[in-house]
Amino acid sequence: MRRSSPSRLSLVALPLVLLTAFCGGKTVVDEGAGGAAATTTGTTGPTTTGTTGPTTTGTGSGGANFAACSAPGTCVLASDSCCGACGMPTLDDFDAIGEGAVDAHRKAVCPDPTGPCPACATQANPNLFAYCDLAAKSCVEADLPLTEYAACKEDADCSMRLGLGCCECMQAGEWVAVATARRTDLQALLCKQDEVCAECAPSPPVGVMAACEMGRCVMKPLVPPS
Repeated sequence: MRRSSPSRLSLVALPLVLLTAFCGGKTVVDEGAGGAAATTTGTTGPTTTGTTGPTTTGTGSGGANFAACSAPGTCVLASDSCCGACGMPTLDDFDAIGEGAVDAHRKAVCPDPTGPCPACATQANPNLFAYCDLAAKSCVEADLPLTEYAACKEDADCSMRLGLGCCECMQAGEWVAVATARRTDLQALLCKQDEVCAECAPSPPVGVMAACEMGRCVMKPLVPPS
């Protein structure tokens, strides 16, 4: 799976929809890049929470290049196994692929969709997304807190964003923490070239805030003053 550098994301690349596929093709969760509440589904055993270094993504048997893209907004994240991950998924559990390659990629990673999957609790990871690197003509996966779009020096540098789809008004994802100064750049990365977002002001959730911790914007519980 090809990953973005924590300090370099192409500003001309623009995608995406977070797509998670689970066991046997029976459950497909299209989460609009914003995540969803925890569910229980047939999945494999727990996966590790760590991530490995950059690897090639979206290449199947026979040399199929599922990661190929040539236009903004044409990449998605897809599960790299039949059953998906238990618990909170990481980039290790997904491939960044072109939206037109979803079916072919599914067949490649899950040639026997009828196989059983143990039941386990699953969660969405709202910080994961994919975008099209137009220079490389390849879909790239990224973890928001590890990018420059979440870099900060103090709490005042951070704000909340509703999901990692293009338009906040048009999605029902989970809230994520972003660097306020990079909100426009991030939206340009997520939107299709001619996509226009309606004017809106989504109501942020109560009891949480975007804060700066160790140089990264993160979501954390809001602690009332004593």
